[in-house]
Amino acid sequence: MERIDNCIVADVQDVQRLLATNKNTAGIVSVKSFSQAKNLTWSSGRFDLYEYRKVAYAGIKDFSIDEAFTTKTSLSNLISFEYMLNGGSDQQLAGKTFLNNDMPRLYVTSHGKSSKQTRFHKAGEKYKGVGIWITPDKLEELFSIHSIDFPYSITQVLNAKINRVLTFPLTGNIRRVVDQILNHPFTEKLSYQFVESKLTELLCYTLLCMQSPEHAYNNDNQLSNTKNSAMKLLLTKLEGDLEKIPSVDKLSKELGMSKAQLTKTFKSSYGMTISEYLTQKRMQRSQDLIKEGKLSIMQVAIEVGYLNQSSFGRAFKKFFGYTPLKDKTR
Repeated sequence: MERIDNCIVADVQDVQRLLATNKNTAGIVSVKSFSQAKNLTWSSGRFDLYEYRKVAYAGIKDFSIDEAFTTKTSLSNLISFEYMLNGGSDQQLAGKTFLNNDMPRLYVTSHGKSSKQTRFHKAGEKYKGVGIWITPDKLEELFSIHSIDFPYSITQVLNAKINRVLTFPLTGNIRRVVDQILNHPFTEKLSYQFVESKLTELLCYTLLCMQSPEHAYNNDNQLSNTKNSAMKLLLTKLEGDLEKIPSVDKLSKELGMSKAQLTKTFKSSYGMTISEYLTQKRMQRSQDLIKEGKLSIMQVAIEVGYLNQSSFGRAFKKFFGYTPLKDKTR
């Protein structure tokens, strides 16, 4: 871990060394205490590091930024799960910039070779959530993951052969477990045992959500009955024929909600807009269709709701970082 002006540069080996030499009897390192000892006083609050099952690392974060700074982390052959209850910071993941919108959300990121993660912390920002970093083989070993259980685009992320990030909703169960990790009453070894069990539970719910986010959400949310029914119907429509998705104006009329209320409810529940959600679904579906090899690129574009191949190609490259032809030739 190195400080260069207002930037902290680190990699996963720094986390390993930090835990190996500074953890207490409960297996915890208070990064806050460590930072103060190193005269780094840019934040206040809690940031604890855990070694999970001796094969992964977890960060428990509930702090505010006192002075602007940047962190740059080098990661390789890792999958990161970032659960944001609220707050956050602007960041660059897998070559894409994600602006903080203070919404609950889950980022699942694959870090292949020479992956970089940069966070831009601004004074006054708050951060409340949990992060987990694990290698693909250890995730598969612990949870018996099989590629056939997931869509191709998600399997790519779980294999960490590429640098990519996907956004998922924080379902009620995921929020509940994250909150329990942040606010449990235990200390010392009981604390470690409790957190380790909850991290396992959290990853189980996460993998379930990644298999079928719409089903995980439909059966697990904290909305009123009216909004819950509307969101279930909306998700059914968004999971239907991607070629014929109605406009937001038409959806709001069908659901009996104003356009503003519909978009606000969806974003507060999913951490992204309806448009962002649809783009992610279209890109995941298009990649699966291209891999099957039965359709031309033009046919795939029409199948997922684009009017022509050029607009589809631009959207695909913006989302994945390369053209559809690259997937077709794999």
